[in-house]
Amino acid sequence: MTWPSYVTLQFELVNKFTTEESNYYGPFITLLTELFPASEDYQVALQFKHVVGHVSTVPTPHVITRHGLPVVFIEFKPQVAYDKDLVCKEVDDQMHERFLNFTGSIPIPMFYGLSVLGTRFCIYKYSVANRSVTPPCIPPSDNFIVNVAPKERWDFDLLEVDRKARLKELVAHIKAMVAALQ
Repeated sequence: MTWPSYVTLQFELVNKFTTEESNYYGPFITLLTELFPASEDYQVALQFKHVVGHVSTVPTPHVITRHGLPVVFIEFKPQVAYDKDLVCKEVDDQMHERFLNFTGSIPIPMFYGLSVLGTRFCIYKYSVANRSVTPPCIPPSDNFIVNVAPKERWDFDLLEVDRKARLKELVAHIKAMVAALQ
């Protein structure tokens, strides 16, 4: 099970030649529109945070919607972020916070967010029934050194064959939940 060559090539090139977050937007939009095609009524959009009086130029996640309702979101950083534990903590905090932006508008029982560092990703999920996010936050300690966001959480690589299958399974699960709404 492989991605089309145009998807793989885009990721290989961006991983090789850049550390800029914005350079990942193109490959991810290509991949997301492959997984969630417009022909199935999905829309992939880069969201921007609205600040009083203007729209911020700092993007928030890519959100995939169907008929205007969010079904999954993707937050990504460049590959170099994976090697920095502090960045992993910031990303983990940001992912947990992002779910707050969606509560009340989630139409499906399990809402997923993908945190992507380069081509490596961690699957976060929010259970609407339990109002809980997995993986959970790991609290810091005053007495011990605790890695509150171990980089091992980002153990899936989009370019590894078995991980592609896992991502496609996740997409199939999301689409099945969406289909059950009809």
